[in-house]
Amino acid sequence: MAENIAINLHRKFGWVSQDHIHQVALTAIQSINANLDLNAILEDLPIAQQQLVAICRALAQNARLLIMDEPTASLTAKEVKDLLDVVIKLKSKGISIIFVSHNCKK
Repeated sequence: MAENIAINLHRKFGWVSQDHIHQVALTAIQSINANLDLNAILEDLPIAQQQLVAICRALAQNARLLIMDEPTASLTAKEVKDLLDVVIKLKSKGISIIFVSHNCKK
């Protein structure tokens, strides 16, 4: 999963060490207080954790804007709350977010 989060490092810098990839991924994960295993296989993760990986991938690229299209679809009530907590945390860090949802209560 670390390679997935830090995928654009190779495009930007060419060869990048595994240590650097892991550090970039870990920094992104810690910035949203996510509990993600860097060695996990993305496809094996629940959809809620896959959403967090996508957010971490954007953070690893220093994104200042996130466009989230139906990010809470298929999530449980607890997973929705956890994701919205991450969104609030990102907003407090000055990251702009466009959040599309058909559920107006969210």
